[in-house]
Amino acid sequence: MTELEKLKAGLEYCYDDEEVDALKERAIIWCQKFNALDPLDFDGQRTVLKENLGSMGEKVWIAKTFNCDNGKNIHIGNNFTGNYNLTILDIREVYIGDNVMIGPNTLITTVGHPLTPMGRRKHIGIATPVHIGNDVWIGGNVTILPGVTIGNNVVVAAGAVVTKDIPDNTLVGGVPAKKIKDIENDTEENDMQTMELSNGVNIPAVGYGTWQSPDSEVTVEGVKAAVACGYRHIDAAAVYGNEQSVGKGIAECGIPREELFITSKVWNTERGYEKTLAAFEKTIKDLGVSYLDLYLIHWPAASHMFDNWEEINLETWRAMTELYKAGKIKAIGVSNFKPHHLKALIEIGVKPMVNQIEFHPGLLQEETVSFCRENGILVEAWSPLGTGRMLTNPVLQEIAGHYEKSVAQVCIRWAMQHGVLPLPKSVTPSRIEENFKVFDFEINADDMKKIDALDNFGGSGLDPDEVDF
Repeated sequence: MTELEKLKAGLEYCYDDEEVDALKERAIIWCQKFNALDPLDFDGQRTVLKENLGSMGEKVWIAKTFNCDNGKNIHIGNNFTGNYNLTILDIREVYIGDNVMIGPNTLITTVGHPLTPMGRRKHIGIATPVHIGNDVWIGGNVTILPGVTIGNNVVVAAGAVVTKDIPDNTLVGGVPAKKIKDIENDTEENDMQTMELSNGVNIPAVGYGTWQSPDSEVTVEGVKAAVACGYRHIDAAAVYGNEQSVGKGIAECGIPREELFITSKVWNTERGYEKTLAAFEKTIKDLGVSYLDLYLIHWPAASHMFDNWEEINLETWRAMTELYKAGKIKAIGVSNFKPHHLKALIEIGVKPMVNQIEFHPGLLQEETVSFCRENGILVEAWSPLGTGRMLTNPVLQEIAGHYEKSVAQVCIRWAMQHGVLPLPKSVTPSRIEENFKVFDFEINADDMKKIDALDNFGGSGLDPDEVDF
């Protein structure tokens, strides 16, 4: 009797009779075995395969909510497609072959890794390897934990979390990878992901914006609410006029300073070498911190206002580079810089690590984003929700309905899937929390294209080559 015939006969070696009734309602496997498609429909939506299912061969497809739990020597062959909510965990050995697609919301872990579903802690300390082969596509929201070996020519969709040990030719979100966070010590409750800047500093993948927040207890409580629901990245600026309140919120949030990522920006009136140094000292005093994780030039000096605009930007950058080399800032960058503003900075010394620009549906700034990617500069999105009109756009509302999410969540997730780090802002606790819940879904390719095609209907209209401040 072939293995496939045994499966048809009742999978007597996969689970006992007592489990059948409970599993029937939750189980479908369609398994193409020995190059012959033969659906095995168990009248449900979930099947648990246990001890002795040793091998699944070429061209295997497993339907959504498949769970392979606590087995031995699981070999999934080439041309394998694992659909939504696939879980492969606590298995002695797992080999996933070449030309593999692993779908969204997948967890793959070695035996006994501390992060396993539902608080399981089996076989602690037994870390036998998982091997994933070459030419592999891995969907968004996939978790691949440390101890997993991934082959070459791997594409990891935006939103995936993978071990640091990924090959150099891996793609994340369709662009050359900066290695995403090693989550060795994370817990299920901490959903925050990070991206790696060009200097190796990890930056949380969503930030809490403080623009237009008042210098009052409203902002203090907003910062505390953001940290309480999971944010670890706070985006501030001197010109916002609220850094003392932001600093108070940071001091009262209950999270150690070293676990937070704090950004500020030098304002236009303080550009230049000496003024920038003084502005930095005032900012860290107002925030009540001894260092910044990221410091940005808020807007470039531009030719329509200054004949010596390049010199002004370079002198400002010289001060920031000095602070960076002194260890007072972990990363430095710019905001609202276009390619022609950036080129002069790139040609000398330390290159910018971040460019924070206006980015939202209808405003993709493709030339600037492409230039930044080519030069290893992470793009952040201020105003990722645009103006209020964004939230009432019928196209975005329809797409949000597909995922049972808000328009705001779709806009934030859309930015993330473009490899851009969004900085949503609010002082309303419920909206602060809603804006953070964007790690549990992925916008499909068709919906991404629909959003990309939107006209600019909700932008600020501010152009760094035209502003008068």
